[in-house]
Amino acid sequence: MTPTPAPAQAAADAAVAELQAQVWSLVRARFETQRRDRGLTKVALAAQLGVPPSQVWAWLNDPRNMTIKAAARLLAAMDARLACHVEARGREPTGS
Repeated sequence: MTPTPAPAQAAADAAVAELQAQVWSLVRARFETQRRDRGLTKVALAAQLGVPPSQVWAWLNDPRNMTIKAAARLLAAMDARLACHVEARGREPTGS
């Protein structure tokens, strides 16, 4: 039987999943822009990164596969980078 996570752990897991989905959405949007504007394909992106096309497909088709390292590699190959900030809960960000 798998133990039920403590409320704090469950909240942390939910926050991680939300952040992972946000990062995936940003990377996916960059890919779609590059695909539309420059004809970039997943196969070409895979060749540029030296990974199988199935790996790029996995990264771009399921947020659960998107690690920070994968996001950084994909964005670098698309001439972009990920920028982020830290904010207190329940408050608006105050800057970068």
